Amino acid sequence: MGLETQNLTPSTLPVATKIATELVATEHRQIVVIAPPTTPRVLSAIRSRPMISGTIAAGARMVSITNIGTANGIVAGQPLEVDSALEYPMTMLGDVYGAIAYDASGTKFDILEVR
Repeated sequence: MGLETQNLTPSTLPVATKIATELVATEHRQIVVIAPPTTPRVLSAIRSRPMISGTIAAGARMVSITNIGTANGIVAGQPLEVDSALEYPMTMLGDVYGAIAYDASGTKFDILEVR
């Protein structure tokens, strides 16, 4: 199974998407469409290990919260059990998340944010 790539411009993206959809539907081929972002972005990873309550500021592109402590915690109003994780994945569209409240009082979280 071959891999086809093509440099795209904003004007050719709709045509490439239509072609890719038709090829995948008719030939079961894997096609990767890479469209350059309109503005290059430099992303930063931020890791924290809180043992108190707090808020992850709005604007993160990806968030991973793992309870590495010995008691349950709270994330966005929902319990996060010991050795459990919540993932807020990065999207291809560059979406960002709103603020996320957490309470790690009595336990310890490992939080990774990509901004």
